[in-house]
Amino acid sequence: MTNIDKKINSDETIAIDLDTYKTRKMAIENIIVDKNTKNTNQRIKIHPQENSYNEKNEPEINKILHQLIKLNATELHMYSDNPFFIRRNKRLLKLKNLPPLSPAVLYNNLKLIIPKSYIKFLSKSKNFTFPYEVKNIGRFRVNVFYDNVGICASFKKIPNKIPEMKNLNLPKSIFNIINQKEGLVIINGERRSGKSTTLNSIIQKINNEQNKHIITLETPIEFRHKSNFSLINQREVTKETFEDTFAASLLENPDIMGLGEVKTANDLLRSIRAVQEGILVFTFLNTRGIIPSIKFIENLYPRSERMKIREILSDNLLAVISQQSIITDKGIKYNYEILTINPIVSSLIKKGKKKEIANLITHHPSIFLLKQSTIC
Repeated sequence: MTNIDKKINSDETIAIDLDTYKTRKMAIENIIVDKNTKNTNQRIKIHPQENSYNEKNEPEINKILHQLIKLNATELHMYSDNPFFIRRNKRLLKLKNLPPLSPAVLYNNLKLIIPKSYIKFLSKSKNFTFPYEVKNIGRFRVNVFYDNVGICASFKKIPNKIPEMKNLNLPKSIFNIINQKEGLVIINGERRSGKSTTLNSIIQKINNEQNKHIITLETPIEFRHKSNFSLINQREVTKETFEDTFAASLLENPDIMGLGEVKTANDLLRSIRAVQEGILVFTFLNTRGIIPSIKFIENLYPRSERMKIREILSDNLLAVISQQSIITDKGIKYNYEILTINPIVSSLIKKGKKKEIANLITHHPSIFLLKQSTIC
């Protein structure tokens, strides 16, 4: 068999070219073309002895994920009637040897890996996320959604090991932040900038050094923590269960909470409520830079309410950690910007003086810290 079998039936799976994936017999060539490179004939070869994956009765998608890891990529994109794509070092690359799948074929194959508790979302929701683990390969965050053609899925590799703060070369001011008893810490950055990695590194640091009760609400759970000096409860939630789980978590007397991404005004109010309960709260924003984060929060509310929300934010915000990842010849460089909130900054936030905050950062760097690190 050299191509994907187009026949559709109730037992259909992705019938991938066996010669391609049983690389003990045959090396893989012409796998990737990098659309960002001038050399369109660029090839990556995987030698037969490098591949030992041969699990029986495994979904065929697992074989593709195995190749994802072999190619040192972090994402796999499977879209109806479209080529397969992977992402490596933030660059999108097309898989050459896999023809597109019809919506029905892709649908049937995704059903084989979606947990039973999530199957209902295939008919009720056009977008949901779940964790997926493949033995001897790793864990993935999977997002299933529909576009104008049909069902689609994106797989993102979750690192097996939680990086230590010292290895991420995070600024030392973060150590002061994590020793605070309460307050709101916003970690912002573009998607794929490493926000989850930063937060979990911080949680691991606290877990290894402090006696705290830590609760995270995650969609889905990515890094897995084991309680050490701290007691850690990681709770997987959906849009439907988040509110009830949050309310229940407050009754469990946590010292620290990770509440995921702020997308709506209600998300922010939950974080503020937790802070006012005496909790150190970490949350995400998909914004780039400190001032854009403040603007984003303001714009969640109508103009008539912005003065009040600025006042609430200024009273509860502890710090903003802004990060950016940049591809270099030596690897991925992470830029960190950290603004700790002092009385001057708090007053400017309350008054909506964003330009003055920017000027203060520029001319008084003692309240602001910039640090760069390179991970090869």
